[in-house]
Amino acid sequence: MEFIQAGAVVASDFSFTHDCGSRIQQQFYVLGLLRARQQLLGEPGILGREHRRGIVLIPRADFDRFRAALCEEVLRNPLFCYSHALRLRQLYVDMATACDVFERTAAQPFLGSAEAMLNALIKAISYNVLYHLYPEKEVKDWLVSLVEDQELAERTYVALHYSDVPPHYFRVNLGLLDLVEEWLRTREMEGAGRFIDELAFAFDFYIDENELEQSEPLERYVQELAATFNNDPEAVCRERRRIELGRLQQKQQYDEAWEAVHSALSRKGTKPSEATVLMAALGLRQTLATEEEERHFLQMRVQRNCRRILDRCGLSRTESDIEGMLAACEAGKGVHVDRAV
Repeated sequence: MEFIQAGAVVASDFSFTHDCGSRIQQQFYVLGLLRARQQLLGEPGILGREHRRGIVLIPRADFDRFRAALCEEVLRNPLFCYSHALRLRQLYVDMATACDVFERTAAQPFLGSAEAMLNALIKAISYNVLYHLYPEKEVKDWLVSLVEDQELAERTYVALHYSDVPPHYFRVNLGLLDLVEEWLRTREMEGAGRFIDELAFAFDFYIDENELEQSEPLERYVQELAATFNNDPEAVCRERRRIELGRLQQKQQYDEAWEAVHSALSRKGTKPSEATVLMAALGLRQTLATEEEERHFLQMRVQRNCRRILDRCGLSRTESDIEGMLAACEAGKGVHVDRAV
């Protein structure tokens, strides 16, 4: 998410910065930004307006006030950091639950679960605004003054970006390795159906199907991948261990970074109130890093479910918008849908 100052306005052009492939996917980002003031600061009204499809314009004075208020909260108010970290984690649960309900009721998929998963995703994308406006320089400078070593402060800050959940491409790769090993050992792919249901949608970032969401292309892909390991299942196991070891090393660096911060705070004799503020700000940054990974994965799952709605309603995957999709849901099933999105 980029913000470009142009005279009296600040622009965010998702039509340029995000290769969405569909209007609905583009709207997720637009609405997440428009509703960021309400979601992050609890203030009424939207932040700017959609000038043209995918282009949001915000009066510069409003944007400057919004950014200053966010930075002030992060740098001065630990309750802001802790409460939003909790809210963001709850959004993951809400989105996953709504997707579960939607997918379980495939015969009647257009109930409130459709709106619930869209609402949760849009709220999560509002936190992507905070991710990009987070006062990184100020927090880094605080760390430098604390540990008195520029390089150590930088390493510590980077290590604290560890995500609680594996990146979405890790999940997909591990799932593919499981299929490769199964095929090499048994010449069967009984896990293919589960992979398609639970992981394949995350292989690409569009509403349209990717090649791994269909059985035959998936089988060909797995067999081609097996060849890169010389059709040796032990080589596949070693690659899986390498990926898992990398995650463990990242977690170790993350734990060591927190220990370094605690040690520096103790050594400096930092007041408890000041230490709490720094720890809360760093904790929020780590939660936002997790948000990036979990939101990517769940967003692709929501987009897969939107595709199912669009196809069932006979709507265009690329040109349809959220409002039209929900209207078609209501008209097609005769179910009242509250206009929450």
